[in-house]
Amino acid sequence: MNSYIRSFLWQGLNSPDIHDFKIKQYGTDFDSERFLLNSCRSAIYLIARHLKDSGRGRVHVCSYTCDAVIDALNSADCELLYYGLDANYKVEVSKILNEGDGQTDWVLWQCTLGQLGGDCIDINMLSELGFTVVGDLSLSYGSLRNGRPYESYFDYNVVSYECSKAFSVGWGGEVLSGKKTHPLNSSIVKLEPALMTFKKIIQVLFSYRIYNTKSNLIFIIGNFLRKMFVVLNFFLRSEKMSRKRFLGCGMSPRFISYLFRSEKFWLATRKSEYLYKSYISVYKIIIKNNVLTPNVSDKDFLVSPRIAFFIKRDRVECFNNLAHEMNMYFGDWFNSNSCFSNLSISDGDFHTYNISLFDINSVFLERLDEFFTEWESVCVKLP
Repeated sequence: MNSYIRSFLWQGLNSPDIHDFKIKQYGTDFDSERFLLNSCRSAIYLIARHLKDSGRGRVHVCSYTCDAVIDALNSADCELLYYGLDANYKVEVSKILNEGDGQTDWVLWQCTLGQLGGDCIDINMLSELGFTVVGDLSLSYGSLRNGRPYESYFDYNVVSYECSKAFSVGWGGEVLSGKKTHPLNSSIVKLEPALMTFKKIIQVLFSYRIYNTKSNLIFIIGNFLRKMFVVLNFFLRSEKMSRKRFLGCGMSPRFISYLFRSEKFWLATRKSEYLYKSYISVYKIIIKNNVLTPNVSDKDFLVSPRIAFFIKRDRVECFNNLAHEMNMYFGDWFNSNSCFSNLSISDGDFHTYNISLFDINSVFLERLDEFFTEWESVCVKLP
């Protein structure tokens, strides 16, 4: 494997920058079955290159996805075949079977908005026919089915801590082992961790506090810092880090990975249904038509509340100005042509955005009310 891989850094609404990061050996001190990277784009790229080098150069990918996924696959020189999703976000398995070859193809199986994307029988059938099935959990990490985490159903998995449904820290992705043990040959590799800004550190702290609303603030901060220094200690032992980078590495995606594997964190996440009720006013404000809602009573599929909505192209500049004025971050989402098939609108008429409800404040809601009262032709989808 080359000592450098091309890594794509997500820059929000800006174009992605392309950088080379030197891969370093770090042994098995932390976890030999999780491969931390600076972004989910890097994770997709890395697994795609690994499979291509293994003789699988064609990938079946969901047409209802974001540009970052397509960019990563194209950069890995993969041949792309597209499958669709039905109204319930289930993967169009028949199209994969009709067009695919289990000896030369692999499937990037998209778990959309907390849904597995089909039956376990379908995933197992593809595996039995020879397909390597990679679970794209960027939109669903943390969801369960029949008491099992989604990552246990796939050969490999890619995860994003950037568009995480629990909380986003702006950076980070991972390749997780599923049914197979070591996706990247026998080497344990990682990329230089991305440093976090002070603003992101504060965002993570307050997001973490949301999951501990019944505890006092001093306990929350103390527990948060304790977890952070556990990870910092790992970095200092495994790499010759300068003290200047001490805090930045502690707030890297590896720290978020540690939080995500905390039993208490998952128990709290499972109880987050109350957040839907807390933010019901958000739905009243922005829902206008074509609403798609999940079954929020099914805790197995519950992921933290997040909204995606579509803004008319001629209103995008005005909306961006509003977001900038309120210091709010919105991500681009699902700009492929086929993603609007169930909404009877075309990609050319609308631009898509998404945001976690954790990031919405009351002042912004007031302005949002003005925004959507004026522009009523808005289609809203609730993950």
